[in-house]
Order: sequence, then C-alpha cells, then structure tokens
Amino acid sequence: MTFANSSLVADKSQPTDGRDDRATTRFLPSCGSAPALEFLEIRPRDESRGAPILCLHGAFDGAWMWREVFLSYIADRGRRPQPISIRGHGKSGGRADLPGATLIDYVKDVQRAFLEFREPPIVVAHSLGALIAQRLLSSERMCALVLLTPIPPEGMCLMSPRLLATMPIIWPAIIEALFGSPAMTHVRDLIFSTRLSSTDVNRHVSQMVMESPQVLFCAHVPSVTMPAFMCGVPTLVISGADTRLFRETLPPEQQSITVRSMSWPAMPDVCFMLNQGPSVLPTPCCIGSTK
Repeated sequence: MTFANSSLVADKSQPTDGRDDRATTRFLPSCGSAPALEFLEIRPRDESRGAPILCLHGAFDGAWMWREVFLSYIADRGRRPQPISIRGHGKSGGRADLPGATLIDYVKDVQRAFLEFREPPIVVAHSLGALIAQRLLSSERMCALVLLTPIPPEGMCLMSPRLLATMPIIWPAIIEALFGSPAMTHVRDLIFSTRLSSTDVNRHVSQMVMESPQVLFCAHVPSVTMPAFMCGVPTLVISGADTRLFRETLPPEQQSITVRSMSWPAMPDVCFMLNQGPSVLPTPCCIGSTK
C-alpha cells in the first residue's frame, strides 16, 4: 500500500473530553458499507519528530483507552500518536451492525487508517488490535511494532481451554460477551490491574461495548502470519503480570515463558512483563514502568 496524503476530508473536528487540549477528534468518512471511523490526534507543541504512531485498541475498547495517559505522554516527547476506533467501538459508526462484523472488517478498518500516513507508522497495538497488526505485517509497511498483551497469531485456541479449566468464572463471562452485555461483572477483577480503583474500573467499563461474536470466534482460529523479522519490522512485546487472570492460571516460573510463547511467530526483539493487567493501557502507573 502506498503512503500518501489522504484525500478524505475529516468531519468537523472537535476537542476530545480528555485532559489535553491539544487532542482533537475527527472521523474518516464512511466508504461504501464501511462506517465512519473515529480518529484521535494529538500534536506535539513543537514540530513532531520521528515516525507517526498508530494506536490500535483491543476487544471491547476504543480509541478512548489511549487518551487519558498515553497520548499526552507521547506527544510531550515530540511524537504524534493517532488512535483509531474500529467500527462499532468508541465513537465510530456501525454500532448497530457490530454483532455481524467480522475480523476481516476490522482489518479493513485498520487499513483505512494506514492511508492517513505519509510514511510507515510505528504501530502500538493492544490485545485484539495486536492480532490485527500481526496479520497486516505482510501487507502494510510499518516502521516498528509494539504488541501489548497480544493475542498470538495462532489465536486463543490453546489458551482458552486452559482458562476454562482453571478458572470456571470465565464461563459466565463468555455468555455475557456473546449476548452483548458490556457490564462484564464476572471478569472485571480478572482483566484490570489490581492497582486501578473501583471508580476507575467502573469508568472504563462504562465506555466498553459488546464485541462481535464472529470476531471472538475468529480470534480463536489459527492463521498463517508472516514473522516480523522476515518483514524487517523491529518488534517489542509487553505483557502484564499484575492480574488474577495471569497469576492464578500460571505458576511464577511459567509466566515469563508464556509471555514469550504467546507471540513467538512475531519473533520480537525484546519481550518483558509489567506489573499490570491485560487492560494495561488506562493505568497511569504503567507509564513509569516503561520509561
């Protein structure tokens, strides 16, 4: 795909409800059956330097998950982060059609975001977004790739049976997800860092949406993925350890091994864990851990 200035005219820009007045929200216009997509931007106060940064959210989330902490932190260091909300998530269109959306639809949404860049971006992707990023390695040019608590290219077909056997509480969570409940009352203690207050957890959960059952199914199906090193893309993998989902399903001596094996097809240059949960992104304290 060729990188060029996008001729798409954004909808009326408006300030986000985040904490930084530099942040604006615009929308990539709908294209055929594809809905308009929310595209957040925050420009450094001085001229930006280095490659732009495309941020991809995980399942149930949206571009909002990057806004409170990461956008300002990155922009203050002269970089230009730009998160996108996949269809049906955040403020993007397509919410009513989300139950019928497929993983291919999500991939096409992200490809539309790539058209917004003059040069290959650094892609920072979380969870399901990391799975999408890995599947785009062979077709999209990336300056670098950062995978945060990623779903591995082989999907969750090996991981889910272990979780179902060791943590029966996952069963009602699956029912909630498949039937479109955004409350996730059974899993909020499993997926959020223990450092987050109940107030913060409730606030984040209130912004989450149901996930497409088809996408959840596809996330369990193995897929042939081009390794990042074969594409010449430097890759960093970061996972979280401060969560019941991670601590209670694996003994300490297996945790670091599992983090590496989860993304072995990507062949990361660096791989390490933070004391955070799978939903590591909204947690302010994780910034200090990554300096």
